[in-house]
Amino acid sequence: MGVHNLWKILHPAGRRVRLEELRNKRIAIDISIWINQFIKAMRDKQGRMMHNAHLVGLFSRICKLLYHHIKPVFVFDGVVPEIKKRTTAKRRKQREKSKELAGNVSRQLILQKA
Repeated sequence: MGVHNLWKILHPAGRRVRLEELRNKRIAIDISIWINQFIKAMRDKQGRMMHNAHLVGLFSRICKLLYHHIKPVFVFDGVVPEIKKRTTAKRRKQREKSKELAGNVSRQLILQKA
């Protein structure tokens, strides 16, 4: 969910850095973001979620950081805030509604062709 408009606020102070510039430094990593990225992005040839995608992805990224002598510090979320729970429930409901609508449209198209 993140903090709304956070990057707009941080943009003036931010700058891109090369990995080499982070050598021997500690960086904080929101581990939940990484895990979600891997679960959603890493798929097999049939488009199914890859078994242990989160472990494979984490291992790969951690190895890259350690190779560059960067010390990762992993940050784990605490209790989910109530607003995030409501937003997540709302999104889930919308996805279910969209899935149901798509199914109805598919059935109608099949019936029209028959």
